[in-house]
Amino acid sequence: MGIWDSFNIPHNRKMWQSLAERIEGKFIEGNSWKNEKVILNYKNRIITLSSELKTFGSRNTYFESQVECLFIHKNKFTLKIFLENAFTHAGKIL
Repeated sequence: MGIWDSFNIPHNRKMWQSLAERIEGKFIEGNSWKNEKVILNYKNRIITLSSELKTFGSRNTYFESQVECLFIHKNKFTLKIFLENAFTHAGKIL
């Protein structure tokens, strides 16, 4: 945590733990490869909150927060998305 204090960025483990307690979510501790995050199960959605320090060029750094919201359908709904080209048309004919 010493590196975060040197950048004077409001990023610390206690903040994420406090947030997880307030929203009754789960705090997942990070390490050097993975970021810390908070996961909340709400109805049939999984909401993930995370943040990380990004660099832009050699001198610019910024703090980025991310929110992911996954919808889990109870009726096993599936959706396939793919690029369409000449081979996919040939596959449909065969």
